[in-house]
Amino acid sequence: MKHIVLIGGGSWISHLLTAFSSENDWKISAIIATGDSGWSSGIIRKSYDVPALGDIVKNLAALGGADAKWLRYRYRDGFLAGHTAGNVWLLGLIESYGFESGIKKAHTLLGYTKHSIIPVTSEVHDIVVRKKNNEIIVGEGPIVQTQDLAHNVAGISLTPRVSASADARAKILEADCIIIWPGTLYTSLIACLVPDGIIDAIKQSSAQKIYIANAANFPPGHCDGYTLEDYVSEIQNHTGISDFDHILAHDGTGIDTTLRIPVNRENNVEQMDVLTTPAHDIDGIYDSIKRNTLRHDGEKVARWIKKIFD
Repeated sequence: MKHIVLIGGGSWISHLLTAFSSENDWKISAIIATGDSGWSSGIIRKSYDVPALGDIVKNLAALGGADAKWLRYRYRDGFLAGHTAGNVWLLGLIESYGFESGIKKAHTLLGYTKHSIIPVTSEVHDIVVRKKNNEIIVGEGPIVQTQDLAHNVAGISLTPRVSASADARAKILEADCIIIWPGTLYTSLIACLVPDGIIDAIKQSSAQKIYIANAANFPPGHCDGYTLEDYVSEIQNHTGISDFDHILAHDGTGIDTTLRIPVNRENNVEQMDVLTTPAHDIDGIYDSIKRNTLRHDGEKVARWIKKIFD
């Protein structure tokens, strides 16, 4: 059985998790960022001093399919308005058993014995972006709303400085394949790599290392005009990770030129049309409510990865 570790954007991992977890000969460990500062997650963070729960719950729900869709239910009225049932439920487990034990208890109660959702750290933190003019932006919400980050990020860190969970480090070292996953480049992907211990574990691991690039440039102002080489360069500049065994990039089919990520075909990059949503359904808007829906097709990506093991 192949142990595959996914690291990156929680929303994007959840979108593809069904296809990956349905592979009988794969064990999936998804390492999820916990620096979200908005909506239900942000309110619970401030009130209970716990890491962001939203993406953890989103991926627990993805593993369970239709039977776990109740985790994503969002209350509309009353004092719970805006909160998801899963966030409230998981908070109760964490308050009762502690953060890491509460997450494991959630897996047990949901009947998950093979695959796991792992918070990258159990410590509360905020994402910090330092621009090239030394302006500092703190918190995922304010960073996402900043629209002049393209080619303008000097550093990414977490405040306070936090350590990766022992479970996250162990899964990376045990992996047969580590996939750096699509997601908002600075606030999801790189932010999930910078807790102390993650980068060292990836570098020490003998697993195959794969980078799956975003299907398109987003959100506005973050990666405008970025090529695939720009994404790889930014990951290397901020994490030191560069020795990918494989890179999967979208071939640009059906994507508006303003969103498309150019690929230099001379660099021997694997390319595949894995777009799931027609381009005319994309309005390019990205904020805390309306997510860009240009996403990869999980089954196509899974088939591509299976070929690597054949």
